[in-house]
Amino acid sequence: PFSEEKSNHQAYTDALNLGDVMGYIEISKINIKLPIYQGTSEEVLSRGVGHLDYSSLPVGGENTHTILTGHRGLPSAKLFTDLDKLSEGDRFYIHSLDKVLAYKVDQIKVVLPHETDDLQIVENKDYTTLITCTPYGVNTNRLLVRGERVEFNPEEKQGMSTEVSMFNKWTVIVPILLLCTLLVVMYKKKIIR
Repeated sequence: PFSEEKSNHQAYTDALNLGDVMGYIEISKINIKLPIYQGTSEEVLSRGVGHLDYSSLPVGGENTHTILTGHRGLPSAKLFTDLDKLSEGDRFYIHSLDKVLAYKVDQIKVVLPHETDDLQIVENKDYTTLITCTPYGVNTNRLLVRGERVEFNPEEKQGMSTEVSMFNKWTVIVPILLLCTLLVVMYKKKIIR
């Protein structure tokens, strides 16, 4: 019976073989843009976000629930390390098949690994749930961040990205200005002596 199950799984993964990357996820609030790969193997999760087998494909639509998984705390990559910084109302975006799908976070839960009720398809809903291990470094539970599909507004997304990039610019500009001020003060003190 298990060889038949393996054969069905192989047929499933072969059918999903759309190339290396299925799309990518963008979460402006935590400044990540990651590729989405099929499956949740260690190889996949070390490179990006994995699409959980048998969950809905990341293409949206009524009666769908896409499950995307990612590591946190890898020394070599940020991945979903800051997923716990999201709040209800935050948005994330899935870029797939030349479309941008917008999701608004409507539920955040911590569950045990075997608790999967929140991953089921809900009639007439279009959900994506992001999963990572928690607490950070211990990894005994799972953090579920679910988003409900909302209308994509390019201007809103653009504004959020600008806000993040302006914050990043100021984190560079302010220390440089402080350093320049310090150098000028030190230089003037030398001249006075």
